[in-house]
Amino acid sequence: MRLFHGTRRHPVEQPWGGPARHLVHGSVMCDTILMAKSTQKQTPHQRTRPRKFVPVTDQEPLILDAAAELFLKRGYEGVSIDALTAVVGGSKRDIYALFGDKETLFRRAVEKLAMERADLFLGIPVSDDLRTALRFVGARIISVLLSPRSLALHRLMTTAAARVPEAAETFLHNAPHRAYATAAHLLRQHAAKGDIIVPDPDMSARIFVGALVADLQLRALLGKPVDEAERQARVDAVVEHLLDGISASR
Repeated sequence: MRLFHGTRRHPVEQPWGGPARHLVHGSVMCDTILMAKSTQKQTPHQRTRPRKFVPVTDQEPLILDAAAELFLKRGYEGVSIDALTAVVGGSKRDIYALFGDKETLFRRAVEKLAMERADLFLGIPVSDDLRTALRFVGARIISVLLSPRSLALHRLMTTAAARVPEAAETFLHNAPHRAYATAAHLLRQHAAKGDIIVPDPDMSARIFVGALVADLQLRALLGKPVDEAERQARVDAVVEHLLDGISASR
């Protein structure tokens, strides 16, 4: 995918050496215009066609998408601004103008990826029956946290968290915490109705999520598949254990 069309540069030398890329008021000039201006014979129609510019700021979401995919594939250390411009076109100056530095670009990319994961916890089927509702929530938690994309993001953060701690906080707030919050909200609802006794819904939710995915996630991170039958069996077992501990009738 190339966001800025073409890679040819007008051979104007800059004080620091090397050919310059053409920027006009923070915009990137389409390569077809450069070629027509410098080398090609123009038809009357071409000579009257207005120049086309693509504002760099309009490309920010697409640049961020490309950066997120590169970080997932190559890791933090494996991605450079040069590598990103090789994919999206434009210049390093464009990237720095939009994001400031690589760390900020990475944090923004992680935020985007984590929010995508968090949004997957929306729209979970509801049920007045707590056992059924917990099964719905448990199945969604396993599905999201064990998905290939979530696992790739998890691997990325384990290697880059120390280098960019702000990105680690962003990841925790938008991905794992959404799983905890979803389970805690369900427990609070049923505790308010008197169905269960839960002194600390947040802690119970963390225990619930941990029991669902802890060892399964580790296996998946190591490349060992977890089939659907095992996932469903895990959900059923964890739900029953939780209900045994919090039932109002115990």
